[in-house]
Amino acid sequence: MPTASLASFQHHVRWWNLFEELPPEMVGAYDVVHVRLIALVIKNDNPTVVVKNLCRLLKPGGYLQWEELNSDAAYISTAAPGLETAALEQLKHLVTQPMKGPNDEALIGPRDWMQRLPNTLSAHGFDDVHTHNYCEAPHMALFWTDMYLVCAEEIAEQMLKDKDPAKERSTKEMAPRAGKEARTGAALVYDKSVVVARKAKNS
Repeated sequence: MPTASLASFQHHVRWWNLFEELPPEMVGAYDVVHVRLIALVIKNDNPTVVVKNLCRLLKPGGYLQWEELNSDAAYISTAAPGLETAALEQLKHLVTQPMKGPNDEALIGPRDWMQRLPNTLSAHGFDDVHTHNYCEAPHMALFWTDMYLVCAEEIAEQMLKDKDPAKERSTKEMAPRAGKEARTGAALVYDKSVVVARKAKNS
């Protein structure tokens, strides 16, 4: 978030919980809404509440752009054969698979809903739905791997610290090893999916 001296007068920042009712002044207020990388907070493999709220943000005919990492298309790349990748494989499993705590509590839910997202959007006020898949350029691999390591550290601190201390420790121990592997020429690579949809003009 920029300081006040750097922020344009056209920029307004406010907090809003995706799962809660919209403030009245935000209903139908926007021509374009962009969301990205919120998969970890979607509950019970069901984004319907979020989809409905995002639809309500838009003016009729406005566009939603929703970008997520495609967990099914994640892989480890290496610049040369024989490079060590064990820690990066552990990182890949952490950030792509559902996770449960010691008492079978869902900490990170499944992301099967992402494959159904175009149909979900079409069923809840959107039309002209398109999915675009792309992969980052190879020279960005180290940057993105470092981003995924930051994500892993946040998972350890925010989700595991109180609920699964053993998994928290193993995750924190994994991070520097994965960072070292990344600096020898290995990387965690995700394809990315962008879904673009228009709010129906009669919604």
